[in-house]
Amino acid sequence: TDENYPLNGDFNVVVVNTFAWDEPIAEILTAAEDLPRVSFYVTGKTERASQEILESAPANVHFTGYLADPSYFGLMTTSDSVMCLTTRDNTKQRGACQALSLGKPIITSDWPLLREYFSNGTVHVSNSSESIRKWVSELVNHYDSYENGIQELQTSQRREWDRKLDDLMDLLRQSMPTT
Repeated sequence: TDENYPLNGDFNVVVVNTFAWDEPIAEILTAAEDLPRVSFYVTGKTERASQEILESAPANVHFTGYLADPSYFGLMTTSDSVMCLTTRDNTKQRGACQALSLGKPIITSDWPLLREYFSNGTVHVSNSSESIRKWVSELVNHYDSYENGIQELQTSQRREWDRKLDDLMDLLRQSMPTT
């Protein structure tokens, strides 16, 4: 998208969120209190959030509400990093996949599936406020390394995709009758 989303932090993190039961939003807000240089942009329909969550957010947390695709991808594109957390194992994070496709360093939960797939340019947190705070700080302090890592992962994933597509095309060609 060509749409820019107005950001106002020294370091800006998109928190892909739907206010579902498996998203540790309270822990994110607690971590954000100790990271005043970082602005957190929490997506998702705020009518699904509890009033307590909305009222307890520190000044560096901004609830965007639901964003249509141009604004959502504009926010992701102009941010420094994307956070996608879940308390459920074996959950593939679509927001993290979107961040990978845009070349944005990722903050995600420390589950085997997510650790394996997002193996570079990513910090993996235990979903506690202490872990979130620690690893967001790590990402901020070593951003260039994580940015390079996500670009390497992006290149690697694209090569894997191309290889699998070539394999599939070979199978299709082999299954076609020859005349």
